[in-house]
Order: sequence, then C-alpha cells, then structure tokens
Amino acid sequence: MPDYLPIVDELLRPERIVLGGGVLGARDRFWHLLRPTCELVPAGLGPDAGIVGAARFTADRITTDDR
Repeated sequence: MPDYLPIVDELLRPERIVLGGGVLGARDRFWHLLRPTCELVPAGLGPDAGIVGAARFTADRITTDDR
C-alpha cells in the first residue's frame, strides 16, 4: 500500500484519499508510513465501507435492471 498511494497521488492529484475496509484494522501499524500530498482520512463506515458499498452497488443494479 505505501507504494500505491504516491502513484494515485501523482496521476489523479486528488484533494482527499479515503481508506476503508479491512486496511483500517491495521491502521495503527501502517498509517504513519503513508505520505500522500493530499488529505488522508479513514472511511466513515470503517471496516464495513467496502461491503456496504458493494451491497449498495448491487442493490442499485438490481433496481435499475428490473425496470
């Protein structure tokens, strides 16, 4: 992960990077190693962010496909 964020930072120049899902469980061990030039924040849903996003995406697709 520490090698990935500088690439995202360089290519996309985001104002903020939000990290969620399982990586937040190890936050204390690696957060200090991350050095993006933008703001780095934990997802509001914490470790559940990924599964909630996937469920929301799926629910939206089912609703859209049923019309």
